[in-house]
Amino acid sequence: MLCKLILIAVLGVNKLHTGYSTLPHIALATIGIKVPEVNTTNFDALQLGGAGLDLGLKFIIQRYKNTFNFSHTYLVKEGRGTVTLLEDDVSEMAGKFIFQHEGRVAGMALLSPCSQENNHILLMTRESRVLLGCSAGTSKFGKPGEPANPQQFSLSLYSGTVILDFIYALLTRNGWTNVAALVDLRSIAAEYMCRGIHRLLQQNFNAVNPSMEYIRYNVVSFDSGASQTELKRTLQTTSQTNRIVFIFGSGKAIMLILRTAKKLGMTNGEYVFFMLTFSRHGFSLDNQDDSWWKVTDTNVDLSFPLRGYVSPAAVVISLRTPYVMTPFLAQLRQDIIQNALRNYNFTYAKNEVPTFVYAGYDMCLIYGQLLNETYNRTGRIPDGIELGNLIRNQTFFLPTGTISFSVNGEREVEVIGEIVNPQTGNYTESLLYQPPSRSLINTSDIAAFWPGGHWPPPNEPHCGYLNNHCDVTRLDSKATLGVCLAVLLLFIVAFGSIFYTSRSVTVQIGTHFKYFREFCLYIVP
Repeated sequence: MLCKLILIAVLGVNKLHTGYSTLPHIALATIGIKVPEVNTTNFDALQLGGAGLDLGLKFIIQRYKNTFNFSHTYLVKEGRGTVTLLEDDVSEMAGKFIFQHEGRVAGMALLSPCSQENNHILLMTRESRVLLGCSAGTSKFGKPGEPANPQQFSLSLYSGTVILDFIYALLTRNGWTNVAALVDLRSIAAEYMCRGIHRLLQQNFNAVNPSMEYIRYNVVSFDSGASQTELKRTLQTTSQTNRIVFIFGSGKAIMLILRTAKKLGMTNGEYVFFMLTFSRHGFSLDNQDDSWWKVTDTNVDLSFPLRGYVSPAAVVISLRTPYVMTPFLAQLRQDIIQNALRNYNFTYAKNEVPTFVYAGYDMCLIYGQLLNETYNRTGRIPDGIELGNLIRNQTFFLPTGTISFSVNGEREVEVIGEIVNPQTGNYTESLLYQPPSRSLINTSDIAAFWPGGHWPPPNEPHCGYLNNHCDVTRLDSKATLGVCLAVLLLFIVAFGSIFYTSRSVTVQIGTHFKYFREFCLYIVP
């Protein structure tokens, strides 16, 4: 031992050939699955996101090689390549990793894709003060302003909290307090975003979250495989209590609901239907154009739309990708493609790298940068809760772009709402939510786009859903008066005609007055 110390002091050697190092050992791990499919789109699949993570880890290991001794391992159970099994395995894998390294290393962190299946390790990582970084999902955060898991941060491009803030800002600005959710039981399980946002609204509306207590959330289930009669009944039931409607389900389910709504006359601008999609231009920066959200033509009777359905009474909610294809990103993209093929025998479909893979690369860079800055400032390795709190409300300037985090530790991504432009027939960006300023901006003349030209539609009909908020007697009296005046006008015209065509005016006048008096007595009892 004394000889090793002398060699380090004299030669300046940081790491001996024996593997011994005086540098703080930081143990990193990634939880995921290896799916059997050749071309998978599963967020947790290491074949899909591993190449980006590997490059990010390589960067921080090289950059901070004189400060930290990093080690990394993938926590995977071979032959159990499904999300369902991952939900069963995640606690065991994370627990084993923490147990093996606790007290033996200077610091630990789990840097993973983080689907909702990782929710099972939130309590474990919080109690052991191990940092949990998420690149593709957001796992589970607390209510706005109340971070329930300070050891967690997320670079997900699909921030649930930001979408919730956008929805709440839109509802309150337009006075919409009565909201319905049409949930397709047949397809909701496979629709990750719809399922997540629906759960998020349930966890915050109906007075669950005191800051949103005035929003009522009425859930109506339906089956997209049901008959047209059943779908009509579902919409008719909803129309008796709500005008603001969110549709959660597959593209086919949304199409069926909106087509049925059109047949029932519910797309005339008196109702608002909301659809959600991950990103306006899809999952990749490659070949980016409008084709990803080209929707099925209203005249084409296809069972499955390409992505959605054109409806003048619909608002499409999506997130704007924060990445722009720069020379650096173009080179990173090539490196990711080569690394995926070399290390995972995986080829991205059409060589299009999903945008969230870049987020995995960024996650490693942010962790390394924050760890290094804190260690240089304090001389010690902070635990996961300390690092998690330091990330909140911070902005990082990386080679891939600028990344800002909210008070909850989620990446702040702009949300847009799109409405059909009747002149072009295409969805047009009309609403923009900017998280840093919490501002909701109209980016187009929505009233000019909206059916009937009346935006926003009222929260409920003027006379109520059951027509019981108006004085029906007064309305009937006004209608009766109008009818009488109209008949009187007709009588005057008839009188003038008779005056010029007949000398027996007196008899004719008496007859017409008699009819008019009897008519008014008949309609006014």
